[in-house]
Amino acid sequence: MDDLVDFVRGPGFVLDFSDTSFADFFASELKVNIDDAKYSANGGSKGKRLRYFLQSCDDTTALRTLTALWEHRSEYLARTGGKDPVVNAEARYQGLVNRLSGGVAPQPAAHSAATSTIDKIKSDLLQVTSLAPHARGYAFEGFLRDLFNAFALAAQDPFRLRGEQIDGSFLLGSDTYLLEAK
Repeated sequence: MDDLVDFVRGPGFVLDFSDTSFADFFASELKVNIDDAKYSANGGSKGKRLRYFLQSCDDTTALRTLTALWEHRSEYLARTGGKDPVVNAEARYQGLVNRLSGGVAPQPAAHSAATSTIDKIKSDLLQVTSLAPHARGYAFEGFLRDLFNAFALAAQDPFRLRGEQIDGSFLLGSDTYLLEAK
């Protein structure tokens, strides 16, 4: 399992997760507080907490965890456009899943949460395009706010300066980014 998740940053890390995004992932995908001290019994790195969690949970939860991690891993590789650096990764992953499930691999969800979010974003944008120009501008501001929030970018309300209207803005880290669309 280690090779499947530590190839991005090395041993002790899990994929591209920061401490915060790792905790968020476990909270949203599995309803688990991975920062709980009980998961740090063998050390506090993300890799050690993940291994301890997988060793201490039931097989069904381990399967759900591995499936969610595999989906995140696949999204990471697609997002970065990288070739999978792990030789025979999918077969190795399926081997883990088969051992835990007694040979019956879990079926992927027909629509993952990420796919549903993207489908909704596309639908919302198409609705905006059908509006009259003035209404479309205001609706687009709402669309941008929802888009930024969907990707955890802490959207800010649109605002107007003298002679200028800012369509959207978002907070990333400690910086505020302004967006003006034409």
